[in-house]
Formats: sequence, C-alpha cells, structure tokens
Amino acid sequence: MMKMKMRALFVILALASQHASGVEVFEGEESVLLPCNMNVSKDHAIVWKREDLSSPIVHAVVEGKDDLINQNKRYSNRTSMLADALQTGDLINQNKRYSHRTSMFGLQTRDLSLTLRKPTFTDSGNYTCVTRSHGADQQRTDVQLKVKERPVWHKVLPAVLVPVVLLGAVIIFLLYRVTQREKLMTVGQLTPLEVTEGAPSVLLPYTHTCCLGEVVKVEWFFVTHENKKVCVFENGQIKRDQQHTDYRERAEMESFPPKEEKTDQLNRPEVDLSLTLRNPVCADGGVYLCILHDKAVNTMKLKLVPLLVKEPLMTTVRASVGRRNKAAKRLPSFCVSKEKKNVAESHPLNSQPV
Repeated sequence: MMKMKMRALFVILALASQHASGVEVFEGEESVLLPCNMNVSKDHAIVWKREDLSSPIVHAVVEGKDDLINQNKRYSNRTSMLADALQTGDLINQNKRYSHRTSMFGLQTRDLSLTLRKPTFTDSGNYTCVTRSHGADQQRTDVQLKVKERPVWHKVLPAVLVPVVLLGAVIIFLLYRVTQREKLMTVGQLTPLEVTEGAPSVLLPYTHTCCLGEVVKVEWFFVTHENKKVCVFENGQIKRDQQHTDYRERAEMESFPPKEEKTDQLNRPEVDLSLTLRNPVCADGGVYLCILHDKAVNTMKLKLVPLLVKEPLMTTVRASVGRRNKAAKRLPSFCVSKEKKNVAESHPLNSQPV
C-alpha cells in the first residue's frame, strides 16, 4: 500500500507542468541551447514541438534514436539532442536523500536539451519538451525562445567606419600639406633684422642647442634663384673656395668653434653659429638660410634669418631732391616778350584807375 501511494504521488508530480524558462539569442549566432532536465526512463519518447505551427514537431527521439519523419521542414538539419540522452544519463542535480526512491521506478534525471543551429528571427516562440510513455504525455517543460536582431551599430558600424577612416586620412594629409605650406610661408612672418647701408657689419644670430661634436658642417646661403653660398664651415675652418665671390671677403663665422663652452637656462650646451657680414649694402637684403649637417652629412636643422638693409638718410634725401630737379627740367618754360609786355601795359583797362 505504501508503494502504491508513492507511485501515485510521483505520477502527480510528473504530470504537473514545469515553469517556463526563457532563452535569448542574437540572430546569426552559431547555435542556441534550449534547456530541459526531466526524470525519464529508457523507454520514454521525447518530443520537442511548437504548438503554434501547423506542423508542430521540432525534434523527436524514440527508443533512444532520432525520429524525424514528421519534423517541420524549417528545422531540417538544424536540431540535435545528446546521442545518449536516454541510454547513459546520470543523475543531475538530484538530492541524495531521494536518489534511492527515483531508482525504484527506473527513472533518472537526464539532459534532454535541444540544440538549434543558426537561429533566425522566425524561430522565436514557445518550445515544449514532452516525455511520452505508451502514447500518453508524462512530463513537459516550456522554453520561451527570443531571437533578437543585432544592434544597429553592428550593421551600421562597418558602413560608417570605412568612410570615417578615409576622411581621417584625408584630413591628416591636408593638415600635413598645410603645415608644410606654413613652413614655407614662415619667412614672411619673421621680423627682419634691420641695418643701414654703410654700417661696419651686421650679425645674423643663430644659437643652436646641441653638443659641439654633433655639428661637422655649417652652411649659410643667401636665398635667391641661385642660392649663393655665403659661408661654409667644415673640418674646423671656413672653406673660402666654396663661398660666392660677393661674400668671400665679407662673411665670417668668428665665434665658431667657440673658445669656451656656453649653456642655456636648462644647462644644455649651446653652439654659436652666428654669421657676421661686413659692409652690408642694399643688395644684401633678403633671406639667409643656415643648414647644419651631422657626421653622416644629414641635415640636422634649418634656420631662416631675414635681413633688411636700408639706405642712409642723406642718400634718401639726395635721391629725392634729384628726382624733383629732373621733374622740373621736364616742365615747359613760360617767357613773356618785351613787346607783348608793353602792349599789355598800354591796354585801356590797365590805364584806368580802379
């Protein structure tokens, strides 16, 4: 009698519907698992179905083998269950207090989960796992599957990222070109060094922060269409033969190499590479370029120094007066003959008192 009561109690519990669980997955995933763990024996049939479809069978296992004759075609080759779900299943999450009771009826808690491959949006719905014995339903578990569309950024990002990268590359290129152009236009923005023609000399200043041994060659150029070499220093001496004839006797780098080491405010060594130009004339006005070379004859640094040579004040005044005299000579002269002068004086209007 006690055994009969226990069997009836177990059947009542087995027939009670379990709470539905929910599973969410993004469309396009490789697969999704619909969980189901129930107490079944080896002779039970397992059926996964969707009751909202006209052909509700999703997957079925009979006598331990897949039975897919009545399977809905939309799930063909997309579903699977553990091959030995009803053959070698062990007790799963079972309280040890009741293990001997379940074994009396030949039942074990087995993993009857369904694997659905390549889930799509139309796969969303309520799936039911049912166990059958002798043609009658024994247990059932509901699983709510929700297949979600991927976030918009997942689709939009590749389409947006490529143009953004290309736009960034174009902007970087344009900024590079603008920077290069600004470097070329820097000369017009520099404040020129002013000197009056006839002065004994003018110093084009340039102090470079580096070690003296790094600089092996210094070149000063007068920037024109031919780029005249003003001064060339190499191997500890000025190369007179490389200077342009206009500067051969007038350009010097008297303080290079320095007689004593100097440092800046940060205690870094400084090298004075200033150029002294004697007897500057107006034709010397323009832009001077200093180029430093290292031991590998690579350009280390460039320095631009604009020079403005003004005319002396007296020269300007004399030139101005000379231009006025020349303009006066070009004006026509106006002379009155004596005869015309007498006629004008004897005119009746001139003889009458006012």
